[in-house]
Amino acid sequence: MANWLGYPRPDLRSIRHHHPLAAHFALLHASRFVSFSGAETILLPGATSWLHAGTHAQIDRLLAVLEGERWQQALTELGLQTVLKPDYTTYLQQVLQRQDDAPLPSSVHARLQVAASKQVWSLCLSPALPTWLTFDLLQLGHWQPQRKLLRCTALTVGQAMRRGYGAQMIRWLLETATQAPLPSVAEQQLQDWQKRDQAYQVEQVYLLSVKQPSRLADLLRQNRFRRYVQRQLSPRHAIIAGEMIPVLTKWLQKRDYALSATIPNGGNRLLSPEAEETGYDWLGLRLLIGLGTMVPLPYPPPYARLNAVGETLDAQRRSELENVVEEILSRVQIAIRGRDAFFPASETPPPALTAHIEATIMAEGQLHIQYQSLGDIEARWRCIQPLRLEQRGQLYYLVAYCYQAEDNRVFRLDRIKACAAAT
Repeated sequence: MANWLGYPRPDLRSIRHHHPLAAHFALLHASRFVSFSGAETILLPGATSWLHAGTHAQIDRLLAVLEGERWQQALTELGLQTVLKPDYTTYLQQVLQRQDDAPLPSSVHARLQVAASKQVWSLCLSPALPTWLTFDLLQLGHWQPQRKLLRCTALTVGQAMRRGYGAQMIRWLLETATQAPLPSVAEQQLQDWQKRDQAYQVEQVYLLSVKQPSRLADLLRQNRFRRYVQRQLSPRHAIIAGEMIPVLTKWLQKRDYALSATIPNGGNRLLSPEAEETGYDWLGLRLLIGLGTMVPLPYPPPYARLNAVGETLDAQRRSELENVVEEILSRVQIAIRGRDAFFPASETPPPALTAHIEATIMAEGQLHIQYQSLGDIEARWRCIQPLRLEQRGQLYYLVAYCYQAEDNRVFRLDRIKACAAAT
C-alpha cells in the first residue's frame, strides 16, 4: 500500500510510523471498503461501487466519512487515535477538497512496453485512467512509484490469476488502458504464463490407498463415501476429506478390517461437537461468500461473521476447510460451465467402447479419444488416463485425467467419437 501511495518503505513494521499509510487504512476501514482478519486485508463489496463512481462522488463519500462518527470509531478500532489527531483529520479534508476543485487530467492512454527476451511488461499508467481500471491494473504487477511504471512478470501475473483475474480479463484490462490491441508477443507470453499457473503444487492431504482397485471402486459406489472423495489419483489411490476417516473406520471394523492410518497431529481433529459445529459454521459462511462471486446474493456477503467464526479456529484448520471450499466451488463451476446433463445423448455408447475403457482402467493405461464437448464445433483429440466410469440417470460418463488440461475432467461417453490406445 505504501508503494502504491508513492511512499515506499520496505523496512516499515507498523502503520503507526507512517501517517499517510495509517490515514489510508483508517479511511478504508471507516468507509467499510475493507475488513481485517489477522494479517489479511479483505476487500469488501462496497469498495467496488466506490471505484466505479465518478471523481466528485468518490471525494464526497470520503469527506462524509471524515466528518462522521465512523472515522473516530475506525481510529479507535485500529489504535490510531493518538497517531492521527484532529489536526491531521483537518489536513486530510483539505487535501480532498483541493482534489475535488482540481481540473480533471487530460485523457492520456497507458503505454505498454513488452520485452520478449526478458519476459517482462512495463506499463506506464496515466493519471487520467479511471480509478477502477488503475486499481485492477495494479493487481497485475509491482508498482515502481519513482518511474511511474508497473512491472509485470510471470510471477506477478500468476498471482493475479490465482486471485481470480483470468487471461481474458487481463487482456481486456490492458487493451482498455492502452486503447490498442494486445501485441502478439504479449499475447503469447500471457498464454505461456497462464499455463505456468499451478504447474507445481504442494498440498497437505489425506491419501486413501488400497491394495486392490476393486476395493476403491466398491467405496466409490457408495454415497456415504463418495461425497468425501475429493480427487481420485489412480485406481488404487484417492484424496479424501478428513471427515471420512471415522466413518470409514467404523465401516471397516464391521467387516473385520482395520484402517492403517499414519496421520500427523492426531488425525481428524473435528472430534468434539463444539469444534465440529464451529468448523461447519465457517465452511457454510465461506461457501456462501464463494457462491456470491458466481451469482448475485440477496444481501451483502457475511464477511464480518466469517471473520468472527474464523478467530475461533486455528490456521491449520482454516487451511483444511479452505481446501474443501475450493474443491466444492470448483465442482460448482464445472457444473455451471458444462450444463451437459440437460442435453440428451445423441446415441448410445457402443459396448466395445465401454469394454475398451474398462480394460484400460484395469491396466492403468492411457487413451487417445476424439471428443466433442458441448461448446466445440468439431471433435478434438485428447490424451487421457481413464479413472472410472459412472452412470448418472440415462447418461454415461468417464472420469479421466486429461493431459492437455493437466487436470481431472469428466467426459460423456456419447460425445466420444473415436478411441485408440496410447502408444
